[in-house]
Amino acid sequence: MRSWAVPSLMVGAVATLIDVGVLLGAIRWLHASTAAGAMLGVAVGSTVAFVGNRRFAFRSSALRFVAGTTVGMLVHGALVRTLADRAGVPVVIAKLVSDVCVFTVGQLLLLRFFVFPARRGLAAIDRAQSPSWELPEGLDAPVA
Repeated sequence: MRSWAVPSLMVGAVATLIDVGVLLGAIRWLHASTAAGAMLGVAVGSTVAFVGNRRFAFRSSALRFVAGTTVGMLVHGALVRTLADRAGVPVVIAKLVSDVCVFTVGQLLLLRFFVFPARRGLAAIDRAQSPSWELPEGLDAPVA
């Protein structure tokens, strides 16, 4: 787990900073709603996450990443909207709480097991040794 989790979480931290910046910029300068700003932030942040995870943690599958992130983005946007607009939580806090709920654990597992699954069959083939048909020293071939 150490081989993929730490780099993926580090990439996720950078992507979150970019995500929050886009959210705040969209609300402030584009006058976007909290849900639209959150989804725009997730779209940009997830692109950074995909490129970073592909480079530093896993090998890629763009279609599965887009599908998984789209579902996460919709759930995340709805949660941010509920927390910020209906419960009165400040938008950055609502965004970060939503990030933890939707992306920290769920997205990490989604990335590892759905988007970038381990290639166990290929790894096993690479590790397998070819059979040796030579006799060890000191043993002679049987005489018929």
